[in-house]
Amino acid sequence: MGETGTGKCRLSVDLETHFQGEIINSFRLHGRRFLSEDHILHRNFLKTQCVPIIVGGSNSYIEKVVEDPVFMFKYKYDNCFILTDVEQLVLNRRVDTRVDEMVNAVFLLNLLVFKYMFN
Repeated sequence: MGETGTGKCRLSVDLETHFQGEIINSFRLHGRRFLSEDHILHRNFLKTQCVPIIVGGSNSYIEKVVEDPVFMFKYKYDNCFILTDVEQLVLNRRVDTRVDEMVNAVFLLNLLVFKYMFN
């Protein structure tokens, strides 16, 4: 858990590698049923013995995943919650860089679309 730009994704990849886990993006699960009807996700964890690593989204997203009555995550797995935090100046720099990259990507995409449409 943590603010945008605090390193949650980077940390989750390191944890996934170290613990031979599998990352679950709780932000992507928001607004959807946590599991499909045949409980594919649950079977995959049982079959592969992966350690599920829930990352992203807000605390309420993570809570919905952990509290899901079908998956029963909190009863089947030990839980450890990690809050990522960085100094405000570092966070500002990371977020500024991320926004600049996104703006540049959209600008480039618009140029390519314009070129395609008018050439």
